[in-house]
Amino acid sequence: MMTPDWDVVEARLDAWGLGSGILRPEVREALESGPAGRRVLVADQDPRAFVRAVFSALKAGSHAVLANPRWGEDRWREAVRTVDPDLIVGRPRSLIRRQTSYPGDEMQGDPRIIIPTGGTGEGLRFAVHSWSTLSNACAGFHGFFGGVPVHTCCILPLFHVSGFLQLMRSLLFDGKFVLAHWEAVKAGAFPLDANDFPGAHISMVPSQLHQLIDNDDALDWLRRFRSILLGGSPASRNLVRAARGARLPLAPCYGLTETAALISILYPDEFLDGQDGVGRPLPHVNVWVREEVGLPAGEGRQGELIVNASSLCEGYFDGNPPTFGG
Repeated sequence: MMTPDWDVVEARLDAWGLGSGILRPEVREALESGPAGRRVLVADQDPRAFVRAVFSALKAGSHAVLANPRWGEDRWREAVRTVDPDLIVGRPRSLIRRQTSYPGDEMQGDPRIIIPTGGTGEGLRFAVHSWSTLSNACAGFHGFFGGVPVHTCCILPLFHVSGFLQLMRSLLFDGKFVLAHWEAVKAGAFPLDANDFPGAHISMVPSQLHQLIDNDDALDWLRRFRSILLGGSPASRNLVRAARGARLPLAPCYGLTETAALISILYPDEFLDGQDGVGRPLPHVNVWVREEVGLPAGEGRQGELIVNASSLCEGYFDGNPPTFGG
């Protein structure tokens, strides 16, 4: 299994202002001490501290569980009951003793990155990823856009796969990474001058783009990016038409937590030329649609989405394999 070069990782995090000094001393001590193989649930509301806690846990040999600090009490209890963490960083931060073990004790060895998902079934589930699966996803993105450094401005939550993978792409492929607050961007504070980082990417969901589409200053800022990755939910025809009319480099895309985010992207140039859809699979992905009879579906027909990718998660935290349809 691929493992991180921690000297490189630490140097890049330090350069982005995400060094270990961000953490409170007692949190840093708790993360750095203790045996390898612990489950550390990270739910810090400060995104910078969130990033630092995740990587500190991984470096110490712990499995990092990403969690939404704004979950309600019911969802929070469900998360804790499901993953049974040894340490919680965030809401609330406490040390607790594990009561159960991962089914089959399958998470031996290298640390895993465990990411919540609720979009492919009922209730909260956690997809179990490794450094390898996330790295493969990043490599596919890197190759799709020509193998150049991946600069990123992130306005999505880092506990979500679409946010965390933005950080990973820049981390692994020599990019700049800028953490931005969506509320500040919406108010007109644009944190990254894309002219300073040619080829920078930004990801957003349709509701965010909808809130910016009538703001001339925002449109001028967005035009400077190489791609505006748009996914998470279907965009309305009116929004797509407005984005094309504004000459935004939109890159409609599709992905899942189970696949470590993106599996297909429409190139911005193709979007601006009038093409619709979510483009083509990334280099590390094979996708086809199967009808009930088991044959590939014909053009324009619906069926079950089959994904084969080197970024596919190892399974869910309940021990089940990743199965999902489209």
